[in-house]
Amino acid sequence: MPSKRVSPEPITRSVILLCNTTCLLHNQWVDELRLHNWEAQIAETTEQAIHLLNTRSDSYSPILISCLTSSSIDKQCEQISTLKARFPSLKAIAICNQPPSRNLSLIKQTYWDYYHLPIDTEWLCRNLGHAYGMVDTKQHKPKPDSCHEYQLVGQSSTIQQLKKKITKIANNDFPVLIQGETGTGKSLCARLIHEASARNQKPFIAVNCGAIPQSLIHSELFGFEKGSFTGANKRYVGHVERANGGTLFLDEIGDLELSLQTYLLHFLENNLIERLGSSNQLPVDCRVIFATNVNIEQAVAAGKFRKDLFHRINVLPLELVPLNDHKEDIEDLVRFELKHKYASKTKLPSDTLEQMKQYHWPGNVRELFNCIKRAIVLSNSSALSTRHMGIQLKDALPDTKGDTRLSSKNVHRVIQQHHYNISQSAKALSISRTTLYKLIKKHQIVI
Repeated sequence: MPSKRVSPEPITRSVILLCNTTCLLHNQWVDELRLHNWEAQIAETTEQAIHLLNTRSDSYSPILISCLTSSSIDKQCEQISTLKARFPSLKAIAICNQPPSRNLSLIKQTYWDYYHLPIDTEWLCRNLGHAYGMVDTKQHKPKPDSCHEYQLVGQSSTIQQLKKKITKIANNDFPVLIQGETGTGKSLCARLIHEASARNQKPFIAVNCGAIPQSLIHSELFGFEKGSFTGANKRYVGHVERANGGTLFLDEIGDLELSLQTYLLHFLENNLIERLGSSNQLPVDCRVIFATNVNIEQAVAAGKFRKDLFHRINVLPLELVPLNDHKEDIEDLVRFELKHKYASKTKLPSDTLEQMKQYHWPGNVRELFNCIKRAIVLSNSSALSTRHMGIQLKDALPDTKGDTRLSSKNVHRVIQQHHYNISQSAKALSISRTTLYKLIKKHQIVI
């Protein structure tokens, strides 16, 4: 007897209907969507919509239908923008009670699509399916293998202790202050903290405060409203708001002007931001990681950094040591870079490794990797050689026994010669910035 073919049950997909109960089509939409295998979850306020989005099943893609009335387009578009900042994959569709005669550009900018009454339900559900497919594909797209991209390399006690500390730090939401010389891996550590945290499925927003002009950094961080200044042709969601739910990484925090430090302190204390040109305060929930190569305590003493902000961000300090202080990891770093970044069979001769260990690496791991890149490009050999790296081995750190190079008098003289520039002074002395700061403290040198 032939077996009966059983038709698969239609898949029910979920959509949030942001529509108050006074809407005449409230119940009708729920019923019609159900007929097309869409489960409508009702939210009468944005707070209820946020709750539904936070508690939705992983099998549900974030799609929302919003009822727009002509009298409140601006307010409702702002609410949807806030939802999109918190849930970046959200697809919002507007249903207007009449053809929009104004603010059409704002509606197009805010919503994935829009319709006006009367509605062709079949057409709407067809486009809901398109939106569902786009979001579902994006959410289930395999992430690139990041195990090599985000990894601390090395077997030294320095690196092992750092790994343990990162694991501990990742288990909470307190602010982190990462300090270390340029090229020591501050950005990498920030990313590792995010990846090991409960926020790892949410955005990781990295901002280099030193790379943004001071005149623009406020609007870049906190956003602005349309018309708030000349050239503000549309609303801009700032980096802080985009990090909602995830992690905000502020690099080169020591370069922030005092006026902006005040706004940042307000955000850290209240978890609220104000876009430029708006009086509305928006809640933002994100973990904040700070990094700097500046000695913040000295900046506080010099009046260049707010003391209260320093105490607010220095809850979990993480200090990275220069490569010069864990040279035993150079071999692992070189072999890792050759294998995973270049898939290279380039050999690492013992004499090359020894020469690399003699060099003092003022640019730390970043300089090391750049030198490897240079050597691979310029060399025709199958063996790595310092000859193609561009490093000057005469600058290698010499044996300091029996000399007065690091005496109080000589260190002070070198600092004065370089106009109190710590980086240049450290380079002239063939030591790391961290070592120089320790000598300054030891010798009680006033800078």
